[in-house]
Amino acid sequence: MSVTAASTAPTPVSDPHPRGLRANPWLTLLAVGLGLFMVGLDGSVVSIANAEIARDLNATTAELQWVTNSYLLALAAALILGGKLGDRFGRRTLYLVGVVGFTVASVAIGLAGSIEGVIAFRALQGLFGALLMPNTLALLRAVFPPKKFGMAVGIWAMISSVATALGPIVGGLLVQHVNWESVFYINAPIGVIALVFGLVVLPQSRNEAAASEKFDVPGVVLLALGLLAVVFGVVKGETWGWTSAGTLGAIVGGVVALVLFGWYETRVAHPLLPMRLFRNPALTIGTVVTALNFFVLLGVIFFVMLYLQNVHGFTPVESGVRTLPLSLASMLASPLGAQLTEKFGPRLTMPLGMVLQAGAAFTMLAWSADSSYAAMWPPFVALGLGVGIVMAASSDAIVGNAPVKDGGIAGGLQATSLQVGGALGTSVLVSLISSRVGSTLTGSLTDAGVPHSAAARLDEAKDAVAMGVAPVSDAMPAQLRAAVVEGSHTAFMNGVHTAVLVTGILALVGAALAAFGLRSRKDGTHENTEHDAKAPSPAAAPAAGSERPSGVVVSGHVIGAESAPVPRAVITLISLGGRQVSRMAAHSDGSYTVDAPGAGSYVLIASAEGYQPQASTVVVGGDPVSYDILLSGTSGPVGTVRSADDRTPVAGAVVVAADVRGDVLAAGATDADGTFGFTELVPGRLTLAVTAAGYRPIALPVEIAAQGVTRTELELSPGLHVRGTVQAAGQPLNDARVTLIDTAGNVVATVTTGEDGGYAFTDLDGGKYTVTAAGHPPKATHLTVHGSGVESHDIELSQPGE
Repeated sequence: MSVTAASTAPTPVSDPHPRGLRANPWLTLLAVGLGLFMVGLDGSVVSIANAEIARDLNATTAELQWVTNSYLLALAAALILGGKLGDRFGRRTLYLVGVVGFTVASVAIGLAGSIEGVIAFRALQGLFGALLMPNTLALLRAVFPPKKFGMAVGIWAMISSVATALGPIVGGLLVQHVNWESVFYINAPIGVIALVFGLVVLPQSRNEAAASEKFDVPGVVLLALGLLAVVFGVVKGETWGWTSAGTLGAIVGGVVALVLFGWYETRVAHPLLPMRLFRNPALTIGTVVTALNFFVLLGVIFFVMLYLQNVHGFTPVESGVRTLPLSLASMLASPLGAQLTEKFGPRLTMPLGMVLQAGAAFTMLAWSADSSYAAMWPPFVALGLGVGIVMAASSDAIVGNAPVKDGGIAGGLQATSLQVGGALGTSVLVSLISSRVGSTLTGSLTDAGVPHSAAARLDEAKDAVAMGVAPVSDAMPAQLRAAVVEGSHTAFMNGVHTAVLVTGILALVGAALAAFGLRSRKDGTHENTEHDAKAPSPAAAPAAGSERPSGVVVSGHVIGAESAPVPRAVITLISLGGRQVSRMAAHSDGSYTVDAPGAGSYVLIASAEGYQPQASTVVVGGDPVSYDILLSGTSGPVGTVRSADDRTPVAGAVVVAADVRGDVLAAGATDADGTFGFTELVPGRLTLAVTAAGYRPIALPVEIAAQGVTRTELELSPGLHVRGTVQAAGQPLNDARVTLIDTAGNVVATVTTGEDGGYAFTDLDGGKYTVTAAGHPPKATHLTVHGSGVESHDIELSQPGE
């Protein structure tokens, strides 16, 4: 609905009184961890199975890319949508639907029997993963208090890392001793357990007001088209040529679609992705660095598995064991990263993680086709540590800095940045390897001793060489075969070195962004700008790490109803002249500390989302001042206006909220589905008045609770109209008095005819009435109105003496 005097900030709603198993947030963490484990395991086992899939289904390098990228693209395009759907229809519901769909799609992949089928069902798997992933973090955001959310995120990240660590081992065993299809079938038992456990322990969590919002279909389409087009163009760049019309058209078209998406989201009432979230620098930079984090991880893992299996000849199990240091390091780094982030903020942990990844990438420049494992495991450990630390920090920076009501959207944003980064990492690095192999293969072969004519013919096998496979056959002489293997592996390593050089540079870019763009957490709070105009963002607080001004300390607690702490409330201390002297965000327990520069009187302002701002005068002397601040929660009515006849929604009805003095507090028109909402009003009694064309106006009192929405359903009765003319001797009679009387003898209304003799009564109930007209000898007629619309009733008056 459109609102003229009050904004509509919806209140997050969960199970109001969860009981039993659903009241335990740690069981919620365990339940979502099962689904997260399934998705994480699937991601790492597929990298092990890629080589076998290529051999069994005769897949090219491009097709093998699409086994990964079809999943990542579908996932990335729908993740924010999945989070929005969770906020709207229930995060528990969408999570469980995602678990079921992901499980079924996994089984379908194993049964596909063709590379095209595998790619198609991987895309379907990605769509259901998009329902599952963002709602895991959103459920945690809704059930864990701020003080324990960081710990929960650390465990969440550790579960993902454990799944990633087990994936290569489990995948290698299955591929080597069963078949590649079994790496997908394994999701079936995990999915069943996740579904049953989730049904039992997960509480419902949703954004109540989002259920009545219009769905942002154009936003969904623009975002999906933009992401798909950009990544598709990058994937096809090597095949079509980077300057070809197809490649440039896809990338430019995708960028245009994403720009249009951002422009449109700022102008729609209920956006798919509220652009206001990006006012928070921690959230914005966290999103970019998270994308770079997975760009590095998935891109490197893709070619490392090809390197181990096709260049060194390791079996899938052996390859999985050799990458175990990466997974174990990531698993151990996740809780460490969460603790460091909780204490120091992402400004320390994100750059640290990205520098470790850059170091790992640059170390890989020393790899060759015959490198020993002693040269491999150190960069694996550094990469795992870096990824785990950044993962924990990114969850805190993105989801932890978003309002609870936008938890699903924020979870979708984080997961989208992960998957877009991963898709681009796989696509860009594979394209770099393929391009480098194509430009150096012939030279590498001839340098290894392959005759130039044979090297030119083998150049057609560059796709195989880009996967680390040497194009040899048993018919080749042993000396030629050895030369082809040496030259092919040299060309492949040329591509790998180019890829890791670019990877290291991008990791350093991410480290710089985080180091210079984020703030340290000195007060232990997140930087949430959701307060908009009513509550300035903590992001504007003095830069962390700077010295606190010397002076007198003013401290206390910010509390709400029933003395509950109000975390993240923004506390601003200003002089009586209006100059800001100190500012901070309250801790998770509601405590705050600000510094006055000296003795005197100051104004202390406290504001927080969902509460009325509070300003108080404090007098500061030479000693510290203790002052607790009580905030009153904002609330308001939401509901639907319907027709009393058939219960259909009434669109465009004007809803006005007025206080007991009659002052208008807020006004707006109902949406197409008849919904309205004012959620930033002061608690107490108010009057709701509703008017709509064709209906009788109503007004009724509503008692607004201290906090949260008050739902009310309003019904409008159709307003019947009676109109006609009063005539005498066939001529319109001006200034005749017409009175409408009901069956009880009560005067309903009185009007006077105009120059055309016309009169009208509006907003009538159905029933019997008596119409009297005076001005000549009076005349009374009877009238019955029913149904809806306009009844016509003309009156003919006689002349005196007739």
